[in-house]
Amino acid sequence: MTKLLLTIEEILSDVYGDDTGGAIELLDEYNLREVVNEKLLYLKRKTNFLDIDHISTFSFSLLKAINNIVLKVENGKDKRLLKYTLADIGNYLIKKLIEQEKMTFEDFEELGKSLREFCELEGYNYQDLERLLQIDRSIKIKTNHKNLSVIKNQINVYYEWNGNKDLLEYIIDNLKSEKIIVLKSEFEKLFSVTPKQVRIKRDSKDFIIVLFDVLKNKKLITPRGNKGHFVPLKSFAIDFDKKVLFKKEMKLYKQAIKKKIAKYNEYRIRAEKWIA
Repeated sequence: MTKLLLTIEEILSDVYGDDTGGAIELLDEYNLREVVNEKLLYLKRKTNFLDIDHISTFSFSLLKAINNIVLKVENGKDKRLLKYTLADIGNYLIKKLIEQEKMTFEDFEELGKSLREFCELEGYNYQDLERLLQIDRSIKIKTNHKNLSVIKNQINVYYEWNGNKDLLEYIIDNLKSEKIIVLKSEFEKLFSVTPKQVRIKRDSKDFIIVLFDVLKNKKLITPRGNKGHFVPLKSFAIDFDKKVLFKKEMKLYKQAIKKKIAKYNEYRIRAEKWIA
């Protein structure tokens, strides 16, 4: 059985890979790393006999401790990044609890209801919490299944856009004008917590891979829900015939593109011009 409960450092390493420095520094700036780790200690002490009562107690305590800090953050960008980072930690814990069968479906549904009531009691914005953790969405998806394990694959991966919104719109406009994508709205959804399938021209998949590589290298995108920067793209990309666009591991596509040196350089220069 894999380890269920981790420190915040280990969680972020599992979610973001080696790219944890910025998240740790931001959490430290607002003393949130210490706060979250203190709450995780409670779960660790209950590991051998963990039940839904312990999980609920932990959830309420953690939410209140986090909100006591985050709601006072005046820097809008910091507040937004803190919410995304803390949501990634929350989603990770939910996924692990489900994988380890520490919650039944009835437990999970009841926890969602209790969190809604707790937010109402404390004056918190439940819609904001739901948007980040997708609690209600997971419950609705699970209603048609007989066991809770399905939910572990329903926590979405998506991109957080770190640049100017006008630049993202410019990139999407270029993709549409060059007929690489069908709808701008589909592609935009990759940068929201509720992504959907995006139709991409099959002949342009190599350029798309290079484009996302450049965006990552320029720190314009941050993958959420998974540490791989190609994961959201691979998860939601289909071709114009609505067939899966990327069936193999993304690193294999990238290796193949780099072997075509002239083409790779052409795509890279083209992508860099778009974001210059």
